[in-house]
Amino acid sequence: MIKIAIFASGGGSNAKKIIEHFRNHSGIGVGLIVTNNKSAGVISIAEKNNIPVMVIERSHLSDLDIFLQKLQDFTIKYVILAGFLLLIPKRLIDSFPEEF
Repeated sequence: MIKIAIFASGGGSNAKKIIEHFRNHSGIGVGLIVTNNKSAGVISIAEKNNIPVMVIERSHLSDLDIFLQKLQDFTIKYVILAGFLLLIPKRLIDSFPEEF
């Protein structure tokens, strides 16, 4: 199964729609929610859907080796930005070159 990570910072309405879209998909699933806001509504959406959550700080995006390793640990193939409010470093984008 191809796993995607959804990056979101707020209430999670976009993330919720993406999760619903792929809920019964045979080949693609949401494998991780990444947020920079420890009180974001997207966290409860993830919990209700049994999706792991990674809460990060701005500094995690500065130390990309560790962050990218964590994404690899979850076998993430694609990153979906759904209302994520931090600037994504070019190196992170370059680490996921394939289009979905």
